[in-house]
Amino acid sequence: MKHSRWDITPAAPLPLDELAAGSWLAVDDTEGDAGRLFVRVAEAADGRLVITGLHMSGEGEITANTLRAIQPAAILRTIAWRESGVAPPRSVGEIGPTGLARFEGVADELATVAEATEQTGDESRRGRRGPTRDKLVRLAETYRRHLRADPRDPVAATLRELARGGLPIARATAYRWLDRCRELGLLDPREDNR
Repeated sequence: MKHSRWDITPAAPLPLDELAAGSWLAVDDTEGDAGRLFVRVAEAADGRLVITGLHMSGEGEITANTLRAIQPAAILRTIAWRESGVAPPRSVGEIGPTGLARFEGVADELATVAEATEQTGDESRRGRRGPTRDKLVRLAETYRRHLRADPRDPVAATLRELARGGLPIARATAYRWLDRCRELGLLDPREDNR
């Protein structure tokens, strides 16, 4: 005889007192399959936010893909970010016009962060900020000097000097940054030993 792990009660009433208790937050999945859902959040004993309730309903079918699209950790990071008023976590992704309309003040905050760090607007594939303009200027000047002194391998000499000066970077990073220097006009495109 086979048994199911699920015990189904037909026509069971909704636990209205539970649904009315606590404050529920509407969460809209703007990129995935989850659609709109509601979460109830509480603080655990160790101070971190946890999801204590989840309610889904809608017009579409709830499938395994729908359930997999729900990312509790990303939802909690976004809730914590909204409450703190600081720059968004990586899980928020790019913020387009829709996001800016929903998350008031984000554009101003991002502009302030960008100005404060003097970032070049570059981001690596991992989502980190790119090098500051000062670092790119330093790399370009050092590279140019070593290109003139030893055109066979100026990158190796540049990396050694930068590491001694407190800016150790990998060779692959150096090539990306040198390309960025050329894009910004800090190096002439002809100043290349490749």
